[in-house]
Amino acid sequence: MSDYATAKIADHHTPIVSPLILTDRLISLAQDAERAGLPIVANRLVRLALRTCAPLPRHRLRG
Repeated sequence: MSDYATAKIADHHTPIVSPLILTDRLISLAQDAERAGLPIVANRLVRLALRTCAPLPRHRLRG
């Protein structure tokens, strides 16, 4: 079970957005920004989308 499903079960009143949906929305916004002549904004949105779907860094165990 993913962390998102666990959070959804724990508190059903809090909306949960999956990283995949969030990434899709950010890419769509980036495409709109590019069409509107805002390449810098489009670039920033794409970078944010890439960070959204990147795996979380693992913490090293000290020993």
